[in-house]
Amino acid sequence: GSSPVHSMTLILNMACMLFDLTCEEALLGATINGAKALDLDLSKGSIEKGKDADLVVWDIDTPADLCYLAGLTPIKMVMIEGKILHENFKN
Repeated sequence: GSSPVHSMTLILNMACMLFDLTCEEALLGATINGAKALDLDLSKGSIEKGKDADLVVWDIDTPADLCYLAGLTPIKMVMIEGKILHENFKN
């Protein structure tokens, strides 16, 4: 699956504001439940031994911040299959 939207924080915010999802529900939809919907949950969607190490490290105080920073991308690091593709340690 793919999306023409490049801002995950915008999508999470819309899920919460327009569809009354809690931040936890929105984050589950963007991670493990999204992977399940695409039949990719054996390798993606959660951080577990044996799964692909595809992850984003965010510069936020709490996970709920992701749902309320619409349009912003406070990314610290991007890792795909265990390889760091992007690091931003500026404050």
